[in-house]
Amino acid sequence: TIPSVSQCVLANADGIISDANVTNIVVSCTPKATYSIGGTLTGLTAGQVQVRLNGSETLDLTTNGRFTFATKIVDGQEYAITLGANPSTQQCVITNGNGAVNGANVRSASITCMPLPTYNVSGTLSGLTDGLVQVKLNGTETLNLTANGGFSFATRLFDGQSYVLTLGTMPSNQQCVASGSGVINGTNVSGSVSCSPIPSYSIGGNLSGLTSGQVQVKLNDIETLNLAANGNFAFATKIISGQTYVVTLGNVPSGFQCAITNGSGAVSGGNISNIAVMCTGPAPTYTIGGTL
Repeated sequence: TIPSVSQCVLANADGIISDANVTNIVVSCTPKATYSIGGTLTGLTAGQVQVRLNGSETLDLTTNGRFTFATKIVDGQEYAITLGANPSTQQCVITNGNGAVNGANVRSASITCMPLPTYNVSGTLSGLTDGLVQVKLNGTETLNLTANGGFSFATRLFDGQSYVLTLGTMPSNQQCVASGSGVINGTNVSGSVSCSPIPSYSIGGNLSGLTSGQVQVKLNDIETLNLAANGNFAFATKIISGQTYVVTLGNVPSGFQCAITNGSGAVSGGNISNIAVMCTGPAPTYTIGGTL
């Protein structure tokens, strides 16, 4: 057996024994020639690519051009150049990465890096009646949509990346729902945003005790009813569920006192009809007279 890194030769290795010990056999060993292994990197735009020689030495390459491993390989031995980590935005491939050293340095390995394909995320908005709705991609890019129809994000995603559409600001009188999440799988993806009116409810009640004139009743200081007859009343303004309402009095006929009960609260999924406006006025008067 001869060491793999040496080459050995024999001298005086054969002959005839002639009544004496043989002591002139000589084994001479010298190191085998070693050669460097390297190649060329092209196409790298950012980050670094890891290159390994026989799984033992690693180079972290950050610039295009020639590279050479420090490890030398003995003549006749095999070598294998493999890739470790690639840049996050590129895929790299190697050619002429393995073989056997044959009496010369190896410079033929070639590593080429190319941009990873990216894919578009888009969608369709429907049902918007006014205002705007904000649609977000992965919480990083926001579109302010003011019209129904198609939309598309500028951000492109790599294969295997996750995506999710979420909503930011919505119109005050509408509720919107976003649909679109998953993992990019080699193709563009699309989602949807649909908006619909938020249910709103009427506010009203009953007026009693009015015998003349009219009483003003106000809803949240934005709508006023001038009531001139007892009975049920309702404001034209509708209130969204969860919002508050306050009914107050404006002008009251001279001589009358009016009060409101159940005049404030929060709408909870139904019309409000239990507001009571009760008025009391002066006692009726009568004329006194006769005939002479």
